[in-house]
Amino acid sequence: MKLLFATTNQGKLKEAQQILSRFNIELLSINNFKKLRGVVVEETGDTLKKNAFLKAKTFGDLAGVMTLAEDSGLMVDALDGRPGIHSARFGSSVNERNQRLLKEMKEEKERTARFISVFCLYDPQTQEAQYTKGIVEGSIATEPKGELGFGYDPVFIPEGSKKTFGESGEELKNRISHRRQAIEKLKTLMLS
Repeated sequence: MKLLFATTNQGKLKEAQQILSRFNIELLSINNFKKLRGVVVEETGDTLKKNAFLKAKTFGDLAGVMTLAEDSGLMVDALDGRPGIHSARFGSSVNERNQRLLKEMKEEKERTARFISVFCLYDPQTQEAQYTKGIVEGSIATEPKGELGFGYDPVFIPEGSKKTFGESGEELKNRISHRRQAIEKLKTLMLS
């Protein structure tokens, strides 16, 4: 089965490809379609679900193929759920986002947080969308640790671990992550 994954984030694409590779699902990227190159979707939704749908519908309608899109966010309790749906726009670079988060958390004792991922599977033929969600609980480290992964991985410690995702590597992350949970549910939808 071929499926377009509507993302420009190469880290997300690689992670999803690794998780889905054993299920005979081939993920196509935006780069596989000339007409999709340079298309930008404004994430104007006020929820992860709405933003995932905006991306899936835009790219799915343009490509004319079954499309998968995801929106995820880091919800930090001490920051009233921020950065949340604005996680990718919390700074102009990964380093800036992580540094801003650590600066805002500097005096906080309560460091609990969670990654939430919402996937939208959109069929441009029927205009129907289906959704799955994954959550991984954890906490925010006091400093970045590890060079592995992407995004907030160097500052997020999953529950039950003493290491950040940035220290743990792909094997652990792909086994327990929010994206893995949502993809597992999605796989069930696609194969049914």
